[in-house]
Amino acid sequence: MQTQFAKLFDNKGLIARIYFSKQRNGNGHDLLKFLIENSQQYNYTKIGIEYANENAAGFALRYGFTNHRDKDWIVEIEKLKEYFE
Repeated sequence: MQTQFAKLFDNKGLIARIYFSKQRNGNGHDLLKFLIENSQQYNYTKIGIEYANENAAGFALRYGFTNHRDKDWIVEIEKLKEYFE
C-alpha cells in the first residue's frame, strides 16, 4: 500500500528505507550525487526520504531537505544541486 507521502512522487525519487553500515563515510553524499546526475534521465524533480530516523533527519537537514510531515523529508533537485556546486 502506497503512503500519502509516496503518492507525491509517483514512485520516482523516493528513498523509503536505506541503511549504511558505515556512517559519516560519504555514502549518502555519493547517493545524492548519483540521484542528481540521473534525475533528468528518469524524469524526477525532487527526492524524498520517508520515515527518517534521527540520523537520517540530520542528514536531510544538512542537505537542505525540508520536513514535509513528521518523519518525511523532501528537497527539489535544483535546490540540492546547490550543495554540490
